[in-house]
Amino acid sequence: MPCVYHKSEINREIQYYERSHDGRTQRRTRTEPVHSSVKFAACMVEDASGSVAVDLKGAEVEGESVVNRRENEAAGLTRAVISIASGRNESRQLVYTETILAKDIPIYVLGEVQSDGTIGKPGPNSTNQVFVVSRKSEEERARDLTRARLWYLLGAIALFALAGLIGYIALRM
Repeated sequence: MPCVYHKSEINREIQYYERSHDGRTQRRTRTEPVHSSVKFAACMVEDASGSVAVDLKGAEVEGESVVNRRENEAAGLTRAVISIASGRNESRQLVYTETILAKDIPIYVLGEVQSDGTIGKPGPNSTNQVFVVSRKSEEERARDLTRARLWYLLGAIALFALAGLIGYIALRM
């Protein structure tokens, strides 16, 4: 698919079991980066006032996820022997993700005008350190942010209520 931005990542997700200090077995997960690649092309945005070039270098791009799959990683003989010998039962998966920003779609850009007239990443002395290029509109991004803040607030209230209940029960004993 023709695009102006492409990000490809492969991460290894390792699930393993670990004994805690009290002897309980707990499942843990750790993620290791295997590969990451970001490529982008020169592009322009256009609205009723005209058009301007956008330099995507350093942008937080909210694109479209086109690949998101998991595959079990084949265990080599050496790893299998070490796993059995050490008693560590672990599973490994490779997580493949690809995100693109297709060309010729409406986008929202929040950045800073550069000395050459392009929109790009704010300079080091700028008070604004945000550079976002999104396929969501400004209104959609604001709505998503409001929802996230609401859920964080509700979660904090629930945790405070739970802490109060635990404190009350502790004082009653």
